[in-house]
Amino acid sequence: MMDVIEKIFIWGIPLLVIFVALRARGAHRDLNSVFKRLAQETGGKLSRSDEIRYPILTVNHQGREFVITNGLATGGEVWVTKLSLDNHLDQPFQLRIQPTDPIEEFSKKLGFQDVELGNADFDKQYLVKTQDASRAKTLVDRELQQLLVDIRPLQPELWITEKYIALSTQMQHDLDGYRKLVKLGRKLCELRNK
Repeated sequence: MMDVIEKIFIWGIPLLVIFVALRARGAHRDLNSVFKRLAQETGGKLSRSDEIRYPILTVNHQGREFVITNGLATGGEVWVTKLSLDNHLDQPFQLRIQPTDPIEEFSKKLGFQDVELGNADFDKQYLVKTQDASRAKTLVDRELQQLLVDIRPLQPELWITEKYIALSTQMQHDLDGYRKLVKLGRKLCELRNK
């Protein structure tokens, strides 16, 4: 019996490590090709510090740049995608939008939602927290709400402050999903005009 266990450890673990490494290498190559395509479509700039790191896409829209980056979350099964850009609002401001879960949905029914934006579909799917409801309603217009509804399966969380805008999602190698993020990034670039 000990022979079998010993053989599993001697041969099985190294083979598992090789399998995981090859799988990750293939996923990395796929992600690079998706980002190259996005860079061509958007006129964006593709960068990374070396072959091992994940690609970074920088897109310019109306004189503002937003960045899309990726990495594997802990456990190696879920891609985390981040979209970020600097923000320059004239007053202190904080807003967080996150998908509702059953507990949050129940708390909304009890009246614990900070802000409802007036779009029943959006308000049902997202929890909005802010200290300035009127500013939130101005910034998060129907178009931005719809863009967030469109990427709801990706579990997006959006933070807007006077200094930065950040969006985090769970994502695989889906080109159409990245295209939706680029569209959302362009919309977020326009927030400075509100």
